[in-house]
Amino acid sequence: MDEEKSSSAKTPNKKNLGILIMTLCIVLVVIILIIVIAVNSGSDDETSTPQESTTPVASASDDVSSTPSESESNPASASSAVPESTSTPVTTSKPVEPVNPVDPTISETVSKAPAEGKVTLNNNSTSDGNLVLADSTHPFTQSFPGGTETTISEATAAGFYMLAQKYKVINYDTYLRTEAAKAFDSLMQTFGSVSHVDYIDAFRVEAYSATRNPKNSYLLTGNAVSLLIRVGGDSTDTYGFDYSSYKVTVDGKSMTYEAWFKANCAKYGFYYVGPTGTNKNHLSGDFIYVGSIHAAGVTAAGGLDKYLAAVKAGTVTSATAADGSVWTVKYQAASTNGNTTDVEIPAGASYVVSGDNMGGFIIAYRTAE
Repeated sequence: MDEEKSSSAKTPNKKNLGILIMTLCIVLVVIILIIVIAVNSGSDDETSTPQESTTPVASASDDVSSTPSESESNPASASSAVPESTSTPVTTSKPVEPVNPVDPTISETVSKAPAEGKVTLNNNSTSDGNLVLADSTHPFTQSFPGGTETTISEATAAGFYMLAQKYKVINYDTYLRTEAAKAFDSLMQTFGSVSHVDYIDAFRVEAYSATRNPKNSYLLTGNAVSLLIRVGGDSTDTYGFDYSSYKVTVDGKSMTYEAWFKANCAKYGFYYVGPTGTNKNHLSGDFIYVGSIHAAGVTAAGGLDKYLAAVKAGTVTSATAADGSVWTVKYQAASTNGNTTDVEIPAGASYVVSGDNMGGFIIAYRTAE
């Protein structure tokens, strides 16, 4: 009897324990379901929200050729010097944008003669200007230090333009005098307009560089610049001075790059020298800036030395400038009495003066019409 009571007492306890376990299982299942629903709900919210940008991240195989090189994007950085080797430059996959030709004009800085009709020149200026002769007989020493540490502002203050700001250069510290650089840019813009050639990508430029010893002293004047044409495709880029076989069509007429430069560079103040000798890979100073007033005369004379001699001898007394204006030209030796030289110029006349690096001055003036 007692055993039956004990057995009946244990039965309810087993039932209660089973109910409790079942309840816990149900609660656990409910919690798991709630978590799953919450997770799915959050995932749906994220996929339904548009991304801020749908532009894919460029992979190594994507075209990034339009990205500028370090020297182009940050020309003020001295550490981004372009190496002397003719390695493959950064090219662009964009089509060549049309540029407008620049009309020839007076590129020199023109002054006005005072009312007394006399201009006083400093004798130290006989080695300054656009017409300074620079050769083995008349050496020219460049005073501007240059160097890769020179900032753009320092170069500008010294009257120079750092060509790496726009052009592909052999050496990063490559300079032209600002006046010559503006004229060169006008020449190249016009070439790009008539040839439809990306002149920034097609050439590399050499000019005065303090860290590269020029083999042609005209580069030291800051008025001479050489163009190297890119030879071969992107995978075999090399550069050379001979662009006599490259053709351009202008007004339906085919001519070589060299022929076009010969015919047009004087309009922008340059005398075209061109590469000489059998070795084209040298600093030749292909384009020597002499100013838009004298460039046609220097070209006709066959060189700056010949032009200066003719002006000094009095056989050349006038010059026709790029804009068609006619200027009186004369020579004045530097005075040996004192540090200055007085030059007679008609009152109110426009004039430009350059030393010749031979102890004298070349004066060009034009009276008001």
